[in-house]
Amino acid sequence: MMSAPLRRLSILSIVLLLGCGQSRSEPEFMADLVSVTGKVTVNGVPLPGALITFSPAALDQPGETATAMTDETGLYQLVTTRAGGLDAQASGALPGTYKVTISRLTMPDGAAVPPGTTDADAMAMGAKEALPPQLSNPEQTRQVVEIEATPGFTHDFELTIKDFPGHST
Repeated sequence: MMSAPLRRLSILSIVLLLGCGQSRSEPEFMADLVSVTGKVTVNGVPLPGALITFSPAALDQPGETATAMTDETGLYQLVTTRAGGLDAQASGALPGTYKVTISRLTMPDGAAVPPGTTDADAMAMGAKEALPPQLSNPEQTRQVVEIEATPGFTHDFELTIKDFPGHST
């Protein structure tokens, strides 16, 4: 028969072992996310390699910033990352009103930034913002999108930019 102190130690050990497992439950906000996809074109031509950022429009608005990179066909799918890193990341965005910036860095010769290059490294190599500040600057953007709480929300950005390289008007 096990002594009382040894029994308590055994029970405490079992409780601690069971309680120390890492939780695999999703953060609460993920349940409310809406899938958000779309396409970005400039003068009717897909815009690859652009960073799309949806930021809550008002300081008191609940929500998180959602981002995406456009693929070669200009398509994007938003991902929301909550403070805490990649463990708190999921496809979609919370319903609400967002200011949207669209940014695309290009190298001095107009070429795309090499894959895997950070923005800071690209800028150190002379990369410049290719889009006007009304699109790329968070303080000057004119793009506002209301994400509705409907499945499969889509919002396309059909931009017209005079003299945009490779995207004639």
